[in-house]
Amino acid sequence: MAFVTLKDMGSDFHRLMRFDGGDFVRWQRKMHFLLVTVKVYYVIMNPRPPEPGENEEESVAKTRERLRWDQDDEICRGHILNGISNTLFDAYHTVKTAKELWNQLERRYITEDVTSKRFIISKFFDHKMDKTVARIEERISALIFVPKEYGKPLQAKHIGPEEAKQQYHYFGNKSRFSEPVMATVILYLSNVSQGGQILFPESELRNSQMKNKILSDCTKSSYALRPTRGNALLFFNLHPNTTPDQSSSHARCPVLDGDMWFATKFFHVKASDVQTI
Repeated sequence: MAFVTLKDMGSDFHRLMRFDGGDFVRWQRKMHFLLVTVKVYYVIMNPRPPEPGENEEESVAKTRERLRWDQDDEICRGHILNGISNTLFDAYHTVKTAKELWNQLERRYITEDVTSKRFIISKFFDHKMDKTVARIEERISALIFVPKEYGKPLQAKHIGPEEAKQQYHYFGNKSRFSEPVMATVILYLSNVSQGGQILFPESELRNSQMKNKILSDCTKSSYALRPTRGNALLFFNLHPNTTPDQSSSHARCPVLDGDMWFATKFFHVKASDVQTI
């Protein structure tokens, strides 16, 4: 029958978890388990028992407690040093106490560990999102019968609460692009508690009302299109003969409560060079 001693168990731990600067959190958890098992982790959590005062007599129990703490601190420090690579050992072997050593390693490597994981997760989601966005753009092109090469990439935007009386912005065929915008698609990614509607004051449905009444239309007009998650809005900025369509001019009401997330996609009369964006 084979017997496994505490010393043997500790030796096995060290062979498994030599820390070399990567995946610190996992190594720290394993080292914590080892230090608890050998009953020395308490020196990291609890301060060293104080020395007696100049004229103070100390009991034997207090002296033994402090000596035991010193011995366990050296054991704990030794386990930690034995659990790191030779390069790290050379850098940290002069640290005096187990607590100080533990804290220095934590401060140095836990931030790098978290940052590294965030980078990996970010790259993973970027890869997944690239595929998702590509499918969405292909579907938009198929629905409006415009080749995707004529469109700019989807642009996600966010608008938070705004002033109720802020100036409304009208958009005709003007844009930041050199080529005229042929069509605009807006994908609503969230609901809005209040505000954020889009109005088309020059549209045929609105030609019977005064354009200067648009301020009241944000709350009263049934022609105001509310942002609703999952809905999409398509309007053509040009007529088929490429002349500007004035009915595409629109105004956005301010977001009064909540947040509005949406994505826009512009299509042009000529194919776009996506790589130059």
